[in-house]
Amino acid sequence: MDLTINNQCYGKVTQHRQVNLNQHNYQLKLTPDYFINQPDFQKHRLADVLTYYQSLNQSINQQLDFSHLEGVTAKDRAEVARVFAMLKPNLKAYQQQFQELAMNVDSLKIDGGQEPQVTFDLYIDLKQAVQVIAKTDKTTFELTNDDRQNATVTMQYSTDEKQWLIQTLDFETYEQAPSEWMHKRQVRLKQPNQANWQANQQQET
Repeated sequence: MDLTINNQCYGKVTQHRQVNLNQHNYQLKLTPDYFINQPDFQKHRLADVLTYYQSLNQSINQQLDFSHLEGVTAKDRAEVARVFAMLKPNLKAYQQQFQELAMNVDSLKIDGGQEPQVTFDLYIDLKQAVQVIAKTDKTTFELTNDDRQNATVTMQYSTDEKQWLIQTLDFETYEQAPSEWMHKRQVRLKQPNQANWQANQQQET
């Protein structure tokens, strides 16, 4: 028989099983590790990170309005808004863009439970440029760049929101090249997804 298992946390999988109908009680036991090894589960978690970064760029483009930031809790959404509000008086411009994301499938780990956590290594070709108002001279600006592209992602399933949410994106990790990963999931956008905020935008508008 073909069995379709639909789990609200891990998604849907179909299995072909041979069952002895003379057996009084047939039990099918699947551990969380079984689900995270399914291609659909992996693709959806990578898509969650993609959605987060797309909504982050959209929020930056909309005058640093993070009310519609996706893929995080309301608390984390408020924290992102707080950090940018704190930085805003010292910023002249903020730009970032990305086009490609990749997941190292072999790095996937899961901690099961009612609200399980999953971690994996991520590559994103994220490029950031920040123009900061210099402390010594208000009329000059420094240009800083942050092009760290490897991160460890931790996601947790929220039973309240019935979706996987990003807990941490830790870029303090070692450099990895996706071309060296034996098993990976990738997504590449047709064109770079960009964010561009300038301090004088609001005044000009």
